[in-house]
Amino acid sequence: MTLYLYTRDEPNVSNCYDQCATNWPPLIVTAAPTGPANLPGKLGTTTRKDGKMQVTYDGKPLYLWIRDTKPGDTTGQGVNNVWYVIPVSAPATTAAAGGLPRAGDVSLPTIAAIAVALGILGLGTRLLLGPRLR
Repeated sequence: MTLYLYTRDEPNVSNCYDQCATNWPPLIVTAAPTGPANLPGKLGTTTRKDGKMQVTYDGKPLYLWIRDTKPGDTTGQGVNNVWYVIPVSAPATTAAAGGLPRAGDVSLPTIAAIAVALGILGLGTRLLLGPRLR
């Protein structure tokens, strides 16, 4: 499934709880994630208020969106101007520099590699592209 970042988060700190976390489930793991060697950014974790480990990408906590129902859905892109598909091919400073990530910044093979590494997608799963990513 598609992974998102929340622009109201701070580096390695999630600010999405309660109803926010119901709609945007944090990507939770029980052990530190590892990604492929060619991953342009760094996978890590942050500890949420409930003690669970949430996956981060370059320090940005990662989330899913409850309205994405199949691989390749990106229906959360731009919601409330604070939710964006992770811009894994963009510099880590994109959002901090005032430029919000866009779907065009996304490297789909890299997102797929992250998703497979984290067990979100099975190896060999084909991603279906939504209209924003074609």
